[in-house]
Amino acid sequence: MYYRILAPLLIISLTSQANALPQSKKQNKLEAIQILRHSENLNQEIANPRDITLTNNRTLLIASGDSNSLSVFGENRDNQFSYLQSFSSSKYPTLALEGASDVTHIEQNDVAIVSSFYSGSLTSFKRNQNGLFEHVQTLGNDINIKQAFSDYEKVKHKDTLSLLGAWSTHFSEQGNTLYVASYLSNAVSIFNIDRAGVLSPHGQLLPKINWGRPTSISQSGDANWLYVNGFEESKVSVLKKGTDGKYGLAQTLAHGTNNIDAMQNPQQILISPDNQFLFVAASKSNNINVFKKNNSDTFVHHQTLSSPAPTSLSGACCIAFASKQKLLFAAGEAGEGILVYELSPSSGKLSLNRHIKQFKNNKITGVSVLSLSADERTLYAGTGKNSEVFIFKL
Repeated sequence: MYYRILAPLLIISLTSQANALPQSKKQNKLEAIQILRHSENLNQEIANPRDITLTNNRTLLIASGDSNSLSVFGENRDNQFSYLQSFSSSKYPTLALEGASDVTHIEQNDVAIVSSFYSGSLTSFKRNQNGLFEHVQTLGNDINIKQAFSDYEKVKHKDTLSLLGAWSTHFSEQGNTLYVASYLSNAVSIFNIDRAGVLSPHGQLLPKINWGRPTSISQSGDANWLYVNGFEESKVSVLKKGTDGKYGLAQTLAHGTNNIDAMQNPQQILISPDNQFLFVAASKSNNINVFKKNNSDTFVHHQTLSSPAPTSLSGACCIAFASKQKLLFAAGEAGEGILVYELSPSSGKLSLNRHIKQFKNNKITGVSVLSLSADERTLYAGTGKNSEVFIFKL
């Protein structure tokens, strides 16, 4: 069941491989470490990887949309990852992992939470004393997804958890809060999590706002700002926390307004740690929009990063930002390779550093997820249709 959020939604040694750049352009070193392939071991269950997360104890968690699964890999002394366990709908039908799209790991409790697009659910797991994860809870309204997409109004009354089309999650340590962006429910739902990994619903974030079918959430490091994209309405809602501790809408960035002319169908958004740059991967426009905050705490369009080659950013879907090295990684789900942009401290502009097309002579196409480890030393790239996970050392 290969799927991607591209309109229409439900048609349900590296330096030698980089593009030629001016000799004066210094390239940051990237080392090819490992490739995980679903085809080489079907038991790994990583067909169509949609999200990849590395825990602090070097455990790799992969949510896969075609395997409908959460897969767990452990790192050995040679810095290679090997398969440990997996949970899938085929093995465990009651876990509701159809179209697994995102995995969030909560370090202090060692809890992993998977959101599943087609099941419209959240499923939590907790690591036991033997180092393996165990299922804790599954939350969902058990609504037929085909019926929901054909006529949502008929099932809307059943959608009490607002999890239909659950695409991505964001965990905020402040308040121990999990935010869930659900495409079909057109909602951002809030859940609290206890130490055992049990989730409890806490309503919706600003339920009167039309999010425009959200698929991505990002939050500033101090938790004072929250950002939600609207895929279908081509907009990003900028929220600011008030003196009462609650978020309110501060600004809306929309395609076709205020010099924003290439931001159709934003699929993923990302705020820089200093809360100064907002990156938006626009899948229909096939580019990356960059916004910069001015002295009035307002974001203005700063730059558009377009494909250096015709298909490089086709279906732009995925971004990751290494703040220490000032590098932005970007890719398109219908594109070729991974683009690496470097942020200039003096000009505040991004320029192309390299275009990684191959990994040890293996072509990289159709990237579905880009993810950085917390220490920004490792980059993970999943390819949806090819069902691969490429691991790079920065």
